[in-house]
Amino acid sequence: MGDTYDDASKIAQLIVVPLGAKNITRDIAELGIAEQNAEKLKRVAGKALERLVEQTVYIEIPAVTPGDLPVRISTSFLATIIEARLDETLQPIFAEIEKYKSILRAGIVICGGGSRLSGLIDYMQHKTGIYTRVGDFGEWLTDNTADAYRNVEYAQLLGTILLQADYRSEHPLVAPEVPKNENAQKPKRKSIKEK
Repeated sequence: MGDTYDDASKIAQLIVVPLGAKNITRDIAELGIAEQNAEKLKRVAGKALERLVEQTVYIEIPAVTPGDLPVRISTSFLATIIEARLDETLQPIFAEIEKYKSILRAGIVICGGGSRLSGLIDYMQHKTGIYTRVGDFGEWLTDNTADAYRNVEYAQLLGTILLQADYRSEHPLVAPEVPKNENAQKPKRKSIKEK
């Protein structure tokens, strides 16, 4: 890619983080709760920044080991866990964003299942100082698209398909011409015994 872009709608850089929100869920589960409960806790009470927790609330979740006392966790501590994992996971992205900061006029677009984490936009803007939004791909879908595919988790897949379609329209595949040899003999078919 070049160093300057005339069109603000062009993608300056596309980065996929191979470690996603599932790692946050695993971190929460390490407190001694089942992974499905950790996921629910993250979605319902989790915040991307500890400072976004307005009032600390304590939540009790059944322990993963039957017979153990329920695990008690505060929303402030939950946010601390989430923020720490986000810092670690997104550090490589922040380094890339720093390189392109002057040309990111359209801001940062986040997508995927983790983009639904409460406060993630605030987190990104706080860490980068750049306007951030969640990608919206609804206008690219047809009216009869199943509701399941309208989920933000499919944004990366849809974006890849659309980019590939644009590329192919500009660079169509052309099959190489194979010269016909009229004198070439067809290979002899094998008999059943030979097969």
